[in-house]
Amino acid sequence: MEGKGKNRKRTDPSADRLGLSGARTGGTDKDSNLVEALEPYRVLFEGARDVILFVRRGGQIIDANRAAVKAYGYTRAELLTMTVQELRSPDDVRESAAQMERADREGILFEVVHRRKDGSTFPAEVSSQGAELGGERVLLSIIRDVTERK
Repeated sequence: MEGKGKNRKRTDPSADRLGLSGARTGGTDKDSNLVEALEPYRVLFEGARDVILFVRRGGQIIDANRAAVKAYGYTRAELLTMTVQELRSPDDVRESAAQMERADREGILFEVVHRRKDGSTFPAEVSSQGAELGGERVLLSIIRDVTERK
């Protein structure tokens, strides 16, 4: 599959847009240097025990780590078709727009109930902050299951 650049190739059509969930092969020297520079961040992203999601301001999930797959029971491909609102308990969805706006503006820490693919729920602590990535404003959300605290 061709990437956005002339010489950029991806071998995995489900490869992420941020370069954190898997390595690309092929492409230009510039691409190789970027992949190499991102390697410590990829290891951190994939090795974290907490869920890490990159989310568009409207809620669309654009990247998810392995912990997200494990926590929610969805495949990574499924998560990338979803919004963060779909991961929330129905009672907590109405607050999401205001929370995302505040996260983008100043960062936010809050608790919410999240829902797994099987319908079960768990209390989650969400730390979310706006960031500029690849010319796009996104939210970086780190989500921790706080069941043990409750």
